[in-house]
Amino acid sequence: QLAQSAQTDMSARARTALEALFAATHETVDLAVGHGAEVSFLDRIDSDRELRVVPIHDRPRPMHAMANGKAILSTLSNEEIERMMAGRMPTLTPHTLQSMPALIAEVEEVRRTGFAYDREEHASGVCAIAVPIVVRGMQPHAISVAIPSSRFEENLPLVQKALTACRSAIESAPDSAFPAHRP
Repeated sequence: QLAQSAQTDMSARARTALEALFAATHETVDLAVGHGAEVSFLDRIDSDRELRVVPIHDRPRPMHAMANGKAILSTLSNEEIERMMAGRMPTLTPHTLQSMPALIAEVEEVRRTGFAYDREEHASGVCAIAVPIVVRGMQPHAISVAIPSSRFEENLPLVQKALTACRSAIESAPDSAFPAHRP
């Protein structure tokens, strides 16, 4: 019940910021949380563009192959990542990270820049960028924007700016605005 309450609290806390992120990008945006070596989606707004990414909501995804997963991993120590991901790195596309050293190097880059990327690692033709969301009293989450690979690079600066604003809005929101929050 406590875990479910925390997820509900984060969904409520993030919804307005997710809507602003969608308005800025018109791409699919989502809120995710980690469960072991996998990522689960808590909330999503689907793109309204003709060519769009709409991930299947039915099952968790491998953390190492998703931008939001790598963003969540960036909140952990390298040792925690190695323990969690050992033997749990399936290859989904030719671009999927396939070794622990490659994953650790990418997570260290996320820590340095604040952005995690998925460049066709979980599905061909699909890219994403994500940021970790850290709120006291809650487990780490991530916000991501999924974009068809055909327009990913050209839209990256706009999406990075919008994600930064989204993260700031969520992390700086006062707890008092969310009465169900239990720090």
